[in-house]
Amino acid sequence: MTKEKKEHLPVFDTKADLETKQMAQLSAIKGSQFGKDVYSSVIKFKDLKKFLEIFPAVQRDIIPRKVASIRRYILSGLNSDDVNMRFFSAMTVTCKGTLFYDDRKNRVAIDTQESRLSINDGQHRYEAVITALEHLEKEFVKSKDKLKTSRIQQMIYELREMVIPIIIFDDLSESEEKQLFHDLNNLAQRPSRNANIRLNQTDLFSKMARELAEKNKYFVHYGVEMDKMSISGKNNPNTILLSTIYESIREILGAELKQDYAFLTNENYDGLKMVVNDTFSKLFYALPPDIDTRGKYITDKSYAIKAICRFICHARNYIDLQLPDQEIFDIIHSVDWTYNLSQWSNYGGVKGQKGNIVFGGGGGGGFRAIYSILMEKATGERPQGRRATVTSISDKRKAEVVR
Repeated sequence: MTKEKKEHLPVFDTKADLETKQMAQLSAIKGSQFGKDVYSSVIKFKDLKKFLEIFPAVQRDIIPRKVASIRRYILSGLNSDDVNMRFFSAMTVTCKGTLFYDDRKNRVAIDTQESRLSINDGQHRYEAVITALEHLEKEFVKSKDKLKTSRIQQMIYELREMVIPIIIFDDLSESEEKQLFHDLNNLAQRPSRNANIRLNQTDLFSKMARELAEKNKYFVHYGVEMDKMSISGKNNPNTILLSTIYESIREILGAELKQDYAFLTNENYDGLKMVVNDTFSKLFYALPPDIDTRGKYITDKSYAIKAICRFICHARNYIDLQLPDQEIFDIIHSVDWTYNLSQWSNYGGVKGQKGNIVFGGGGGGGFRAIYSILMEKATGERPQGRRATVTSISDKRKAEVVR
């Protein structure tokens, strides 16, 4: 008897619930694309795991670092007291199994026992949502503080009830799914690194880079390229990339030494911005005033400014140095920043085809060469080993820098 009722279960039931009914329903709009049916809807985060599945044959490997980054993005949005700017673009999936559509009510019904939605685009967002919920649930169990427990419970509820847009393709073969993945990832034009920094409204490093590019007198004078990833060409008046400012800020603040990715906060932002702005002003005062002359100085290369900024951070904080700023910037001023082969050949440089200096290992080799010449002037010793630029600060001093 039970089986007979199950067979006659209405496909469309206005009281259907994703959690309890065999035929789960979603409001959706139907369309067609190159002869394939496609549906547009939204789905709650709490229901993603019930429907969605990653099929490796039609996907690339998961990148744990990317999942962790998106998870931090989600959790920071839940924790933020500021204007919350967090947005998730639509996920694209293919229905593997039975799907019905009611044209009159604009509703999709999916057999939850026999059907799965194969993720074609959005697997990292999917994993980040799932692991964010798991993280909060673990924190809820561990919490002993009533206020914290209540806040975590509220965050879990908010996250579970959030929705994500979803595009559903129906009746695709595995070959068509592979092509769908290819097209989704290759037909779209990714924005440049500079454009990402210029447009990102939630990352404080991006915010600081933009503000300094517009306010620091040296950046205003020399010009900052805010969109393209190259300043080559006679018609580009700019001298430095926005992405170089971004990475240099991280070097000045010792980001590579810190365990907490969120060490730059709204509370310490203004103070650290003043430190960074002052550092940039001292740095460009110490460099030749005509560094905007193309092809004359090695500072043309983006790695040069970043390497100098790492040296500044280490020279200020190296436990055996802790040099005053005057001495640090005197050292920077004393370097011959032209393409002087007799100098740079001692640090792995060779003459390039265009009369410039090139280093083995590309930008990484150039970064190490510049860091090495500066640190050698500061200590009398050349840093040894490939990772010398990272390990030259003692563990004791690392703890102080992180703090």
